[in-house]
Amino acid sequence: TISTFQKEEYTTECTSVVYSGEICLELLKELQTCFLGIRDKQVNISSTVDQQAKEDFACSALSLIEQYTIVITEECVNALVPFMCLYLFPLCNGGHAYLPSQEECLTISNGVCQSLWMEGSDFLPDCANLPQRNSTCQITELLVPNNSCKRSSSACSDDFFLDGGTCKPHCGYWHDYSYTVTTPIESSVIFAIIFGMVTAVIFLVISCFRRSIIFKFPPILMIYIIVSLFIAGIFTLLGFSNREGFFCSSRDLIQTYSESTRFCNLIGAILTYLLLQAALFGALFVIAVFWTINCPFAKRSFDNLGRTKYLHRTAVLIGLLVPVIPVILAFATGGFIITNSPPFTCMVRNQDVFYYSFLFPISITCAIQLILDLLLIRKLIIHNGTIGIAERKLIAVFLYLILTFTTVVVFYTAGIPHLSEYSNQLTAYFICESTGVAPTKTCARSGFENMRKPEVEIVLYLLVGFLPVAFMIYVIDFRAVKQFLLRQCCVKNKASTTASSMT
Repeated sequence: TISTFQKEEYTTECTSVVYSGEICLELLKELQTCFLGIRDKQVNISSTVDQQAKEDFACSALSLIEQYTIVITEECVNALVPFMCLYLFPLCNGGHAYLPSQEECLTISNGVCQSLWMEGSDFLPDCANLPQRNSTCQITELLVPNNSCKRSSSACSDDFFLDGGTCKPHCGYWHDYSYTVTTPIESSVIFAIIFGMVTAVIFLVISCFRRSIIFKFPPILMIYIIVSLFIAGIFTLLGFSNREGFFCSSRDLIQTYSESTRFCNLIGAILTYLLLQAALFGALFVIAVFWTINCPFAKRSFDNLGRTKYLHRTAVLIGLLVPVIPVILAFATGGFIITNSPPFTCMVRNQDVFYYSFLFPISITCAIQLILDLLLIRKLIIHNGTIGIAERKLIAVFLYLILTFTTVVVFYTAGIPHLSEYSNQLTAYFICESTGVAPTKTCARSGFENMRKPEVEIVLYLLVGFLPVAFMIYVIDFRAVKQFLLRQCCVKNKASTTASSMT
């Protein structure tokens, strides 16, 4: 297994045997010529090496390293492959073993493959355990041959498939969470979307009855938020309907990470646009209400002069145009990438663009809403001594908006600093699984599973799903509803009394 290879103690003494593998043959021939000046069709390596086990490992590990270009650059691959071949299959001549040197290991680990080494991936050696340089041969200058190999095992774990002698994760089937966690997450997502869309329709119907109040600026901004989230829900449900067909550019999940489908880019762009738009409309709603309450004379003057429509148009333009920026930047820097597996959404591939053009603006809107909400509560308490029902409903809506979009920021921001580590842990797991099922081998998922926060993800989807309910609380006139119910109750009692008197 990977851990066995890493812990094996290599010595400078050896007994030579002929290398019988294929994956590192051409490289080892070059290394043998470079180190020993021997040009031969066969390569002598240390007899302490378990050739078949390490051949399986080298075949799968090097194949996946070459594919996993998300965190491993081409320069890193070209340096790492010959290094790993000599590390796994030390040359042997005259009783002396030839291994990569500490200097070469440090050059790679502190240079082109620094990010990979910093995460401490299991398949990488400890440079301190390697010998000092004993040759002028530069193994990192060798050309990397095409990968061609055969494995001794053909059995793959669940959700993996055999391709060219390597077990690869199946896009559309492999789960980044265990099944016990995936089911609640996907169930909460589907429930939140359907519930949110149903309540959104109810909210829009109620708004039509209350149009004299809701179809004015700034309350109309709530309708814009609901419409944005409603459209986002439609596309997310559409993604659920055919996850493999819409999101998987290849049967191989690793290849899908590198090459996104058109639908992934489409839904990524739409969701990025709509979520940022909803956050902006939420902040503009709070700002406009704060201005209305704190500057009633200015608001009345704007209404009398017909200038309120210009504020409305400005808010709409901001909500329509600003979210275009992260979408344009995303397509200019690699497009979008699936966020989970099995996939149902996509996000901006470039993490700097994602943070500074999407999360950072949402963070700013949350901060603005929180400050204005606290100032509004303070003003209402100081001037009125108490807070009325209408003000309580308004503050409740504000706080819910803050909570929802703050959770969005926390969920994504917490994952960004660990993205490189998460990717490397995932790479190590795929490499372990790539060699197939073995009785003594266990590939741990805890390395990458523990970095995700499923409970936060579930809370986030439920908060977004219940947002229309918060808006309905603001729209519904509970006093009128109470009076209507009392009148209905009185009518029923009167009819009952009349029927009793007649009998």
